[in-house]
Amino acid sequence: MSDATPTACPSCGSAADTPYCGKCGERLLGHHELSFAGQLEQVFHGLFHLDGRFWRSFWYLITRPGFLAVEYCRGARVKYMKPVQILLIANLAYFLLQPLTGFNTFNSTLQLQMEAQLYSRQVKPIVEQRLAASGESLDHYRTRFDDRESTLARSLLLFQIPLFAGLLALVHRGRSRGFG
Repeated sequence: MSDATPTACPSCGSAADTPYCGKCGERLLGHHELSFAGQLEQVFHGLFHLDGRFWRSFWYLITRPGFLAVEYCRGARVKYMKPVQILLIANLAYFLLQPLTGFNTFNSTLQLQMEAQLYSRQVKPIVEQRLAASGESLDHYRTRFDDRESTLARSLLLFQIPLFAGLLALVHRGRSRGFG
């Protein structure tokens, strides 16, 4: 866009002779931004440019759980990332880092059930009783249990999301603001 000839804003139609429309704030695109190289630059920038909102949002997410939801409902949104952006980046980070750490938050193996839970003392005799009744080895039972548990853990997660959303709706029923 040259400074000599005004261009019409594609959003509101008013004359714009600056990089941004004075009426609606729309950023006017130049020839480079519409080229293939310009599009690649925008994709790269969108994926890898982490500005202050990224760091601020994730800092509050870690240090003050719930703060971002309160701020969003209050209407303070400019200083923080949008909730969907946070969700996508957090999921991407989790799925990229999870194989490197070996930490699996959704699966609870038979070994964890029998040794690392508060209720492990009650689980151990039940497992031993089932093994004695079936004649199955612990290794075979563990493999079957872990495979089945992996499938059920995902199903349980799909069940928990609407359940917790419903509980939140009941807790916040009658309030003027929606529940974030």
